[in-house]
Amino acid sequence: GNYTTVGMVRTLSFVQSFTFQFGGSMFQEAITLADFDNDGLNELCIGNVAGDLAIFKGCERKWSAANLGMITCLGVGDIKNVKKNSLVVITGEGLCHVLDHDHTKTADRPETDRRQTGAKD
Repeated sequence: GNYTTVGMVRTLSFVQSFTFQFGGSMFQEAITLADFDNDGLNELCIGNVAGDLAIFKGCERKWSAANLGMITCLGVGDIKNVKKNSLVVITGEGLCHVLDHDHTKTADRPETDRRQTGAKD
């Protein structure tokens, strides 16, 4: 392997690494690695408590959104049963945003299904 041992501690040297620029406080459930754009390759999706969302493909930020509410959880899957993944964003305010990737647009923002589901009191 590509590692060295110093005393009782083993260190591992990664040849290739990425640094992502994304700030703010985050919940551990507000980060996921999944195929958001349905191309067979995973993207890194991350959200923060200020309501900012970023989606990275490789080391490049490809899509972003803001003002979504306090993002507490992200998930990606075919929740509409149409053989295409959507990004589900759950907020601390009780909202559920469903974002879809539109291959026909070149904008840096994913298409958003603006239907929001809130908890009933």
